[in-house]
Amino acid sequence: MFDIWFPTIIYKIDNLDNVDIIKQINWIEEQDQTHRNDLQQVETSHLQLNVHDKKEFINLFKRIKSHIDIYLKALGYSKEQVDKVKISQSWFNVSSQGDYLNKHIHPNSIVSGAYYLKSEPDDKIFFHANDDMIMQPETFNPYSFKHCEYNCNRDRLLLFKSNVPH
Repeated sequence: MFDIWFPTIIYKIDNLDNVDIIKQINWIEEQDQTHRNDLQQVETSHLQLNVHDKKEFINLFKRIKSHIDIYLKALGYSKEQVDKVKISQSWFNVSSQGDYLNKHIHPNSIVSGAYYLKSEPDDKIFFHANDDMIMQPETFNPYSFKHCEYNCNRDRLLLFKSNVPH
């Protein structure tokens, strides 16, 4: 018999029914507040623009917050704890073919997420297990895998604990 401990939970919602998606894509395309650096090999508004504060995104972030609440409750957080959680940072990334983000985490946060307004069929996000530095098995299986991947489908929301490398 095997017991499984310390799971990594990724919350996935397809078709968030974002009715403002075209308006939001157009708004992002009009912005000139992006940059690129060694960690972020994409055009990003990270640390320059909080998208959740913009009127074009208010309804979207209300929906995202409701899914954050569901995720946290499933993890065992109390209603009082969940009610204290606020979205404090948000940004957008615009990537082209060959662009990428280096593996990273989000310190000083509880929940992180990725929402895809627009994507290409081959776009993916990878989640990684914490490095444990032991000998790798010849064949990975559900007890030993080291990463998983998700397609970055349009109107898909992924939520995960902020300490999960991705």
